[in-house]
Amino acid sequence: METVEQGRGGGLQLAGRAVPVEGLVFDFDGVLVDSDELHWRAYRRAFAAEGIVFSLAEYVSGAKGRARAAVIERFGRDLDGAARARVAQAKTDEAHRLVTAGLLEPVAGAVAFVRAVRDRGLRCGVASTSVIAPVALQQMGIAGLFDCICAKGPGDRAKPHPDIFLRAFSLLDRSAARCLVVEDTVVGARAALRAGAPVVIRGGESEWRDEPMRSALEGFFSDYPELHRRLGWGALAEEAA
Repeated sequence: METVEQGRGGGLQLAGRAVPVEGLVFDFDGVLVDSDELHWRAYRRAFAAEGIVFSLAEYVSGAKGRARAAVIERFGRDLDGAARARVAQAKTDEAHRLVTAGLLEPVAGAVAFVRAVRDRGLRCGVASTSVIAPVALQQMGIAGLFDCICAKGPGDRAKPHPDIFLRAFSLLDRSAARCLVVEDTVVGARAALRAGAPVVIRGGESEWRDEPMRSALEGFFSDYPELHRRLGWGALAEEAA
């Protein structure tokens, strides 16, 4: 099995810490798929039945990456328990409908990158608050690329608590310190750091300029060919000339 040495020539040139990485754990939304609009559409339909309307921009700025209960609290804080339960079920049902209709596709380069990771003998997992992640990965035909797929279960606390990541590390039989987590949100990154894992962010560094935990992150990347190169692996197969 190959390991990736962080901070050494030919290894992960993101933070300069010499820690071998034996597995990668990916968030789902915003990392393997761009699903903001799908989740917004599902929430929009669920909340509309209760007379509540909000835009895609409002969803992204106020609720992206958060657990369903937190989203319902954000936009439906005046709803009673019965109404919140209706919204939760309606959102789940609509999200499943949209996923099974084939409205999600992998982020460009993500599948090739995961295959490249596996070709090096590193283990791969998914750790997501989204309950649709397992269904969506099956629908897209890529579930088999992952050694474990962990979605939020009844006993899990949502991110930023570390529960889902800790379960993924256990199933991968790897310590948190030896699993590089790929995230895109503050909530998710905080959960992974609390679990004891190094974290790299898909997205622009400028968006994290004022975030206190920025210095604890391994780094940022814009696309998977870039991350592949920064791991010291050269050109990603699908971008090779």
